Amino acid sequence: MERRRFRRLPAEAEVRVLSEKSGRARGKNLSGNGILFESEVPYDPGVILEIEVLTATHKAFSRVFPALCAKVRVVRATGKAPPFEIAAAFVEVKR
Repeated sequence: MERRRFRRLPAEAEVRVLSEKSGRARGKNLSGNGILFESEVPYDPGVILEIEVLTATHKAFSRVFPALCAKVRVVRATGKAPPFEIAAAFVEVKR
C-alpha cells in the first residue's frame, strides 16, 4: 500500500545546485513534497541545498515560466559511484 502523501510525477529536468558543493544534476521525479535527482556529488542526508529546477517548458518560455527555486533537505543519497540518487524534501519554495 502506497504511504506517500503526494503522487510522484516523472520530471525530466535540469537541476542546478546553487549551494554547498554546487553542480548540475538531472531530475528524475517531482512531487508536492520533494524531488528525486541524479547528481555527480553525493550530498549527505540532512544537508540543506538551494536548487533551481529547469524544465523544457522553462527553457522554451523562460519569461512566462520562471525556474522553480527552492530550498530542500536531503533525505537520502544512494549509490557508490556517480551518478548518485538524491532524494530531497522541500523546505521552502520561492517564486
